[in-house]
Amino acid sequence: MSWAVLVILFFGFSYLIFNSANRIGLSPKTLLIGWFLKLFYATIFLLIFTYYYSSGSLYGDVANFMNDSKILAGYGRSDFGGYLKLLLGFNSNDLTLLQNELADTRIWSYGDNGDFINDNRLIIRINSVIHFFSFGNVWVHLLVFAFISYAGIILLFQTFKKFVHNPQVLFFGLIIFPTIGFWGSGITKECIMIFAFGLFCWGISKLLQKVNNKWTRLAAIVGMATLLFNKPHLGICVLVFLPFLIWFIRAGFSRQKLILTLIIVLGLGFSLTLAPDKVNPVNKISNKLQDFKNVGTGGVFFITDSSFCAFDYQDLNKFNYNSNTKEIQVIKSAKGEYKLFGKKEFYPFTIPVSSKKYDVYLVQPPSNSIVEVPSINNSTKQLIKNIPLALINTSIRPFPTDPGSVLKYLLIIENILFLLLAIYLLKNHDKSTNNEKKSWITFLILTGFFMLLLIGLTTPILGAIARYKTVSFLLFIISFSMLLPPLKFLKK
Repeated sequence: MSWAVLVILFFGFSYLIFNSANRIGLSPKTLLIGWFLKLFYATIFLLIFTYYYSSGSLYGDVANFMNDSKILAGYGRSDFGGYLKLLLGFNSNDLTLLQNELADTRIWSYGDNGDFINDNRLIIRINSVIHFFSFGNVWVHLLVFAFISYAGIILLFQTFKKFVHNPQVLFFGLIIFPTIGFWGSGITKECIMIFAFGLFCWGISKLLQKVNNKWTRLAAIVGMATLLFNKPHLGICVLVFLPFLIWFIRAGFSRQKLILTLIIVLGLGFSLTLAPDKVNPVNKISNKLQDFKNVGTGGVFFITDSSFCAFDYQDLNKFNYNSNTKEIQVIKSAKGEYKLFGKKEFYPFTIPVSSKKYDVYLVQPPSNSIVEVPSINNSTKQLIKNIPLALINTSIRPFPTDPGSVLKYLLIIENILFLLLAIYLLKNHDKSTNNEKKSWITFLILTGFFMLLLIGLTTPILGAIARYKTVSFLLFIISFSMLLPPLKFLKK
């Protein structure tokens, strides 16, 4: 039955795409080619996370999202009213629910680590809805996520095509660029982000053109809310620069306004370093970096009723780990650390032998792509010192001498091509004086740059950086397409 659903959805989505060609401004053939390329990337994504990183079973976040969403869907079948409340954000942290109906979830509560928003739950909720018709078939989930991402790309194309001389370059650039294509086609937060950013840009663009109706307002609001709930720190970057985009378009873009914008943003950032811990960016970035260092050095990570526990990977022989059920049992006492949900600090402890089985978050050897990044330790001075390295890690690395698998060479080639394109555009960019176009380019580049900076400051693992910079590269590809002069070979 699940494969019948897959076939029906495939032809249904393909028909919708084919039938929307006139409204989008591309030929049906072009749209279908783009759709099939998206599905090609989606297939590669799932095969890699099933057979390259694992031996036939889902691996990492994909496995956790599928597991937790299946549990939510099961709860929905027994108590649909309670399930709807969970979807809308009510009772998400209800202790009775967490200890009973949601007891077997792996990461539903782990994201609740003291941040304002738990960014695991949105993707879990979406997958739980899909479970009602997927019958547990992961390919159905993959197809739906690929379609969500493709819809976002179409929205971005519709928003920015009027600013580009080469519309097909913009369209296929958003699909073919490897980082965007791979991470933006799987069961990932990046798929949701591409759709959310497309919805947001489309809505804001219409509002700035004074097309003020309920649909444009709804698109802008839902797009921004989704960005914030899916990846809060990236959504905040967009929100920070939005007022300046509106200012540039309304009052006219100029270098003076750009300089003033940078002064205001940097001044605001510095003033927040003096704020309480809850909103202090230095403390937030410092804690995120330390969390990533803990994961990068490898270990055994699992969840108890009230805490997140971490142990050295070399102590794996002290646990009985069932990779099929993703459960673990302590067979020898082991020294490790724990962190209570909703808290930041880890505390040392010794876990005793027990017959109880715990849900595994992750069991992995040390990352083979971790690089040295100095700990910030809540120091503004050290954060500033880390900025050059952060930008190098996100824009240039990996180097051939860096640790990592053979896949790093694909990233090296991609980075070289990207930097060559940037250098070319510095010398040969379109000299258009369109105020709205300049305003959007500035907004996209500034937002993408600050996203890269945040990623570099918090992530010491090159493999993770390759994934997280997906949306930054998305913004750069759009801005580069707008800067690209007319290409003779694309003229009709």
